[in-house]
Amino acid sequence: MTEGTAAAAATGATSTEGNTTEQPNDGTQNDAAAEAEKWKALARKHEATSKANAEKAQQFDALSEASKTDQQRLEERATKAEQQLTPLQAENTRLKVALAKGLPADLADRLKGDTPEEIAADADALLALVGNTQHVPDLRAAAGQRPNQTTGGQQSADDWLRQMAGRTR
Repeated sequence: MTEGTAAAAATGATSTEGNTTEQPNDGTQNDAAAEAEKWKALARKHEATSKANAEKAQQFDALSEASKTDQQRLEERATKAEQQLTPLQAENTRLKVALAKGLPADLADRLKGDTPEEIAADADALLALVGNTQHVPDLRAAAGQRPNQTTGGQQSADDWLRQMAGRTR
């Protein structure tokens, strides 16, 4: 066999003394063409599915971002509220300690410390310097009554009780 004859035999062509004619090998070529069409159809189907999934993935990403920003917004609100709460709690603690120790409310802002115990110790030190200036507030103003004009609105609890009982000194 010559090279032309071997090539012709491989392609399914027959040779008659230099003239080659191709004879189609119908069984294998039809199977290959059908197989190619099948794979093309599968590729198109998967491509369509992929496009649909891509759109859904984009929608999911958009919703994730929207909910993420809501979550971030809520986290920012919580952080801001905590930042506002901390000084209010400290002020509340100072006022409670000042009231318990008998310090005037004006001096409560001068108390230092992070814990109620530290603030109480500072209140004791401040009281030692200033002295006990506790006075009973005139509760009549809060009750809608007129304060006592003779003492400038300040009245001791004893005087108030005597006045309420109708007794004078």
